Amino acid sequence: SFADMGKMLDEALMCDNPVAIRYPKGGECEYSREAFLDEDGYRVGIFGDNEDERICLITYGRLTQQVYEAAEQLSDRYMVAVVVLTRLKPLNVEGILKVCGGAQYVYFLEEGVKVGGVGERLLAELAQMDSELPLFEINALTDFPVQGTLSELYDAYDMSAEKIEEHVRSVLGDD
Repeated sequence: SFADMGKMLDEALMCDNPVAIRYPKGGECEYSREAFLDEDGYRVGIFGDNEDERICLITYGRLTQQVYEAAEQLSDRYMVAVVVLTRLKPLNVEGILKVCGGAQYVYFLEEGVKVGGVGERLLAELAQMDSELPLFEINALTDFPVQGTLSELYDAYDMSAEKIEEHVRSVLGDD
């Protein structure tokens, strides 16, 4: 959001190191930011209250809107922790592990490339910290994307809210 950009610029100006801010073009994502609490390097929102069926969705950038909408739908059966990364380097791996620890399934979604991407880096760092990781899956681009509108591309790469919800339910046997 534009408010997020302001926070990023404030943090960048206070930092003694070089900083890069990645901000995609396009309009603001439409989701309730009040549902999230700010943590160090990420935001977290909890949807649903079934503590016996816990999952974690992790993303950043424009995909947040799609993940947010999927979490709202999945909250009918699951407690869904949504982690929105606000800083990609360094990652707050310990904080993310606290949020995702105890989840049955962690689904990381990013618009970037899978190989060498943020999801793979996070998975590698989590694996070094904890040998009891839940099922962890990454949905990211494996090749150059086809052409289309943003909504067509989200649908084509299973990143629309509907496709995210369908995928999570199928992985967890809730078809």
